[in-house]
Formats: sequence, structure tokens, C-alpha cells
Amino acid sequence: MKNIYYIGYRQGDAEASFYNQTMDGYFAGSITELGNNKRGNIAHNATTRIQLSQNVEFDERNTKIMREFFNEKCREIVAKVPDAYFYPYSPVYASYVPPELQDRILCCNNPKVFAVLDSKFQFRKIFEDVLPFAPYEYVIGSEIIKRLKNGTYPEQKEVVIQRDYGSGGFGTLVINKKYFANEAFKARSIKEIYPRETYLVSDYIESLCSTSLHLLVSNNEVHIMPSVVHRYTEHHKLDYVEFKAFTKLPREMLKQAYDCGRKFGEFVRTSKKYRMRGWVHVDLLFGKDGKVYAMEANPRFGGEIGLENRVFRAAGLESVFEYNYRAFYDEKTDFSAGLKKIKPLGIYRHAVVERNADGELVSVEADNVNREGFDMTLIREEDGMYTHSVYELQTED
Repeated sequence: MKNIYYIGYRQGDAEASFYNQTMDGYFAGSITELGNNKRGNIAHNATTRIQLSQNVEFDERNTKIMREFFNEKCREIVAKVPDAYFYPYSPVYASYVPPELQDRILCCNNPKVFAVLDSKFQFRKIFEDVLPFAPYEYVIGSEIIKRLKNGTYPEQKEVVIQRDYGSGGFGTLVINKKYFANEAFKARSIKEIYPRETYLVSDYIESLCSTSLHLLVSNNEVHIMPSVVHRYTEHHKLDYVEFKAFTKLPREMLKQAYDCGRKFGEFVRTSKKYRMRGWVHVDLLFGKDGKVYAMEANPRFGGEIGLENRVFRAAGLESVFEYNYRAFYDEKTDFSAGLKKIKPLGIYRHAVVERNADGELVSVEADNVNREGFDMTLIREEDGMYTHSVYELQTED
């Protein structure tokens, strides 16, 4: 199918590129919040010179601004390309396509199911008997503030405090003695809690790492893809890292992770009420206690989509968008032959590349970080699009 336009947050997600090639022509163009208006892109920040906050789907004012922008640009595209179709990052972006063009949306799961699984509260309720979770409770914001001030958190109990919705580290506070010893962080943490809002408060689990486990779900299959490991900076901004020592984790823990992914994938594949197709992610935490804990679901392309894509391209496979399309519409698809090149929980090596002021990709040195004995390579994304990673698939087992 030709004349497909990507609708989403970053221009970089639509570009399955090694350098400045654009997905071998899979997308005719893209409408995004962040981009440079080059290579078929129409971006809000480049067009208006205004960059809005990242979590636009949770800000009514920003959502209204984005909906108006995407509505206008979708109509302009259809006026020029009558047989245009739109391929959204998630149902949120599908809602930015104007009502009269909704029948042109491709690869979109039920928005109601998306909203339920995207909720940290609902995710636990649905999967409480399916996946392992750290002990948790729901606490009103005013009570959390009181506990922070009187020392219940973190002196008596270290916790992770989360809003119902949030991604990329937004809406999450890690309250342990290490962080709370910083007075500036302590004051900011208390200020960020809304007194009348209910929060998910989980026990803080010392971890080896946390990961986003990627699944490709079709009518007949669930394929578990390689992981991208999460690392939070001192400012609690989320970076994505390739974990070179990933398979050095205890084999039993890797089996637990694989089992969690399989259970989650089969649940959304076979459920009538919570049916999902295409790419879905489940975030897991590897505890120092030897257990693996489920944290949240991402029923959409994740922030690591560009990294996943490069793994596929390096292995000589189609892009993740093409696999996603087939998972939705090709009932007879057998992914096994191609995807056997990419092993679950596999190891990949890569070189980091970065965009210059003109939006062109140039090579830069990788930023190596050592954390608790494990070697990791950092992948930073400035302004949502400027630093990426090119993966090179290893041939050894």
C-alpha cells in the first residue's frame, strides 16, 4: 500500500534510517509534534516554533492545540493525495485525525482497550492473578505529603509513587534514602504531589535493571523481541540503554522475564475484552532478590521504536511498521522464519549517531556507563529526536 503517512510524536520514529534514508519509501511522509519539516515531515515545533510538553495526551490545552494542528495537516494531505492513509503511533494520535477521515486510519487498536491497559491502576487490577507485582496500595496525595514530611517515606519505608497515567518517567517519583537526602529533590518531590489525586504507591525494590519487553502479537502468534533497558538519570529523566551484560543475569530470572512476556502476550492475543494486535510492551524490573516484577503495560509503539527498528534493519528484515501492519491484517502471517534471526532477550552492539543542526545524522562516540558492575551504553534523546542508536546484530549465540 502506498501513500501511508505516519502520525505521532517524533519524526525520528518514522525514519527507520541508517543516516538519512527514510524507510525505503514505506511512509510517504509524516505529521509529528517534533521534527524538522524535511524528508516529507510536517512538524508542529518546526511549523509554529513552539515545543509543547512531552505528555501532551494528559494536558487538555496541549491536546486541543495538537488536535487542531493534526486535523488541518491531515486535510491538507488528503486534498493533495486523495488515497492517503494515516498510520498512528497510538490511539491518542489516531484521535487527532479529523472525524471525516477516521476510516483512513491503519493499525489502531480499540481506544477503550488502550486507555484501560495504559492505566497503571487498571493494569494491576486486570493482571493481578497473571503477572507478579511488587506490594502496592492506593494512597491519596494529601496522605502521601504527610508521610513524606513526617519521615514515614523513606525513613521507615522506601517507595515508588506513581500517577495513574504517565510515560518515560513522567508521573513517577522514586522515594528512597539516597534521593531524599538531597534537600532540593525532597522539596520538589513534595511539591509535585497533588493533594486530591490518588496515587499508586509500591514498595521500592532494589534492582539490577528494568526493561521494556517488546512483543509482536498477531492472530496466531506472540513473538518476544529483544529488550531495551531503562536507566533513570539523577534528574529522573529516562534514558534508554542497550544492556551488554543482559544475559549475564541469572538464567532463572531471564526465564521469569520470558514467562511474564508470554503470559501478557497470550492474554491480549486471546482475550475478547482486551484484545490487542501489533506491538505491545510490558515493563519489567529485575530485583536483587532474584525475582522479576511487572510494572506497567505500553499498549502501543514505545519510545524505543527507533532502536527496535534498527535491530530489524541490521538483521535484513522489514521495518517494525511493516511487521505491525501484517500483525493487524494478514491472518495467515507466519513471522517465525524472519524473526528467528532476532532472539528473545538477545544481545546487540551498536554505535551511537547524532543529528546535527541541519537534521543530518553524524557519528559520535558512545557514552559508556558502568552501574553496579554491569556495562551499559547510554542512548540519549534530546528534544525527543536528536540522538539515536544504530544496532549491529551479533552473529554469535
